[in-house]
This record gives sequence, C-alpha cells and structure tokens, in this order.
Amino acid sequence: MSMISESKALYNKLKLQYEDTEDYYSYTSRGKAAFAFWDGVSYYPSNFREHGHKMLTVVCPSCMEDTNTQVVEKAVSLGFHSTIYRLEKSIFPCGCSKVRGKTLLQHHGIDDFIGEQRDSALGGVVTVKECLGGKGNKRKYILECDLCALDEELWPYGSLTTTKSNFQNKDRPVNCGCNPSKVLCSEEQIAIKVKRLCQEKGLEFKGWTGGKYTTTNKTALLLYCPKHGMSDNTRVDKFLIREGGCKPCAQESSSYGLYKGREQEEDNLYLLKVVGCGESFYKMGRTFNLKNRIYQHGQHSPYSFTLVSAIQKPHEVISALEVQLLDLTYNLWYKPVYGWAGGYNECRLNSFVNHPEIINTFNLNKGEQNEQN
Repeated sequence: MSMISESKALYNKLKLQYEDTEDYYSYTSRGKAAFAFWDGVSYYPSNFREHGHKMLTVVCPSCMEDTNTQVVEKAVSLGFHSTIYRLEKSIFPCGCSKVRGKTLLQHHGIDDFIGEQRDSALGGVVTVKECLGGKGNKRKYILECDLCALDEELWPYGSLTTTKSNFQNKDRPVNCGCNPSKVLCSEEQIAIKVKRLCQEKGLEFKGWTGGKYTTTNKTALLLYCPKHGMSDNTRVDKFLIREGGCKPCAQESSSYGLYKGREQEEDNLYLLKVVGCGESFYKMGRTFNLKNRIYQHGQHSPYSFTLVSAIQKPHEVISALEVQLLDLTYNLWYKPVYGWAGGYNECRLNSFVNHPEIINTFNLNKGEQNEQN
C-alpha cells in the first residue's frame, strides 16, 4: 500500500472513531477537509492549575501528502497538536501554518526547505539536500544538481551551497556548474578546470604565478609548453574562456587575432563609453563573453564602462571587422592616463562615433553622435 493510500485509510479510521465525540473539530486547510480530536487524557501544562487547555491531535490530509517527507512522517504519526481556540483562528500547528517554515523549524525541528527543487540553467534539476547550519537568512544548505553530480571530481557532494533567499530568487540562475554566468568555485575546483583545459591545449599546469591563488581575475597561471617553455602572463579568467595560454603557440596558430578552430563560434564586437578620472573616450573590442569582458575592464582599471552597442557574428567575421575598423580609425587613437591590461590600445577619441564606418557598423543614432560634437 502506498503512503497516500495509508494516509487516507488512517484519516478515515480516525474520523469514524472520533467525529461523534464532544471534542471533535473539523475545518478546511489548503482546500482539504481536516479535523482535530481529543484523546480524553492529553492536556497542555499550566502554571496555575493541574491541567491547561485540552491538547487536540490534528489530522491534516494536506500534510499527509506534503512534498516534504519529514512533514508527511510527522502528520502520519499524529505528531501535530493544538487547541480548539487556535484552530478556530486558523492558526495551524502543521505544514499549513501561515508561517510554515518558522512553525515547522521552531516547534518540530523540520526544515521544510530541504527537498525543494529548481531547474538549472541547462535543464537539470537542483535539489536542496541538507542544512549546514546558521541562523535566519544566514542558514546555508547543500545543493545537488543531477547534471553537475555526473562529474564527481569537479562537483563532489557538498561543493554546491546556497542560502534560502538566493535559491528562491527566480531572477538569477541557481549557483551550480550549469550557471553560464558566475559560479563560485574553490581553488581546488579552479585547478581541476585549468588542468583539463591544459590537456586540450597540450600544456602543463605548474601552479599560480607568485605561488598564491586569490581570485580568477587577479591570478595568473604558470604554464609549461613542451615547444616554447614556461609562460606566466595568462589570467585564470581569460584561460577559462579559452583565451590566452602559450603566447608563441597562439601567434603561430592565429592571424590578426583569429582563433583557429573557433571560426564559426558566435563572437561579439562591442563599443564602450569610458569615463572617469576626468577623462572621457571610447573603446572598441571583441570577445566571446561580452558580460564577463566588460566586468574585467572595470576590475582592472579606475574607469566606468557603459555598453553603447554590440554586434554578434561568427568569430572569423568579427575578427576581420575589428582589424579593419581599428586600422581605419588609427588616427583617432586615445591613450588613457591610466593604462590597463585588456586592450587599451583599442581606445579612441570621442569623435570616433562620428566616423561613417563606426556609425554603420554599430547602427548608431544621431543622438549618440551629436552628444560628442
């Protein structure tokens, strides 16, 4: 017999047994008929008399079919109790409480957040498995994504954690390996990713430049190329989006920034407005990951970057177009007071946006042009 069938049988048995007694109270909870009965002996303790209010046993079919197995077990074992006065005010002691999570956790030790699920960014299912501790909004939970869990080396059990508020925020993907934007990884997980990529590129990972890992955008890699030897000028974040590595190898395998083998991948040619430190200018560039690239510029310079326009086309088209536009506008080159790693040689004067080729390429309107006049 299934759990639901057992629950229905228990409900019907108790109803038949107690519905004609004096201390029987029926009500509706979550759209289903529920009831409470007194066993004739149980009281709540009182400080000023031998017995307090009668302790009614709550029989709630909604909780007997709850998605949380702990709630079901509690309901089936008749572990929810209350008084008739509280039930008449619709103050329920079970999973039907208006403050469900608080009621279950404080009075029954049941964390109803455990077992909750969401879809991952790649279509997997992420499940809340257990609580790591903490109070209130700082309670942390272990997650398990059925897709990430297939890679036990990179995503061992316990490596994905979250808070309840972050997990239930529908405006952002769940923070698992399926998240295409930002995933919080440990140093060990970053090292695993780097080693796998090194294997693809025929390189050896020799550690972090300076011997210490901080963050992906502030740590460079020590890479050994069997053909060209050691290199230490590639940041982790760039390497993880398949950029950088052994510079001589890159120069041999590419032509004017063209990455061979990636010609048909979608690439972005972007135009940024740059302000700060009393300066104002534009920067053009290309990247496979636009959001991440803009973030990198902001992290490695004192300027603010605003996306004006961007176009997406195959990498081989974007690469050639970038070279063409940079050559055409070389006379408009602008040298920022504070240079930064990331292509400040692609910076241009404000009049850059009045150039016919730039207007046509980025489909700029008159307002954007006149603003610079």
